[in-house]
Amino acid sequence: PYQYTVSAVRACAMPLGDPRQLAGAVARMGMPIFLCPTPDGWRDSREAWLNPEGLRQRAEFGIRLGGQTGAALTDALSASLSTGSQSVMAGLAPKERVSMALASPDFMRR
Repeated sequence: PYQYTVSAVRACAMPLGDPRQLAGAVARMGMPIFLCPTPDGWRDSREAWLNPEGLRQRAEFGIRLGGQTGAALTDALSASLSTGSQSVMAGLAPKERVSMALASPDFMRR
């Protein structure tokens, strides 16, 4: 969730603003910063983060962030999408394309 959040904000070229908002978003996705219950840190594995609630939270974050950009897809977002995703989003308004790109499996894949 942390890497997804940072990547999404950077891809949209959004100003950082209040970092507490991003920390809250990461916490809602299940990874509260500095609050890991064990001293070895958060697990960085597919199994730890691939669950329906986590995917829903990431998709909602992407949709909210995309709605705030008001811009067309940036180069970084376009490069992360498969041709199938690009064709599905071709008829959408710019804000909707950004939202859908950030919520897409293509963008969430590392």
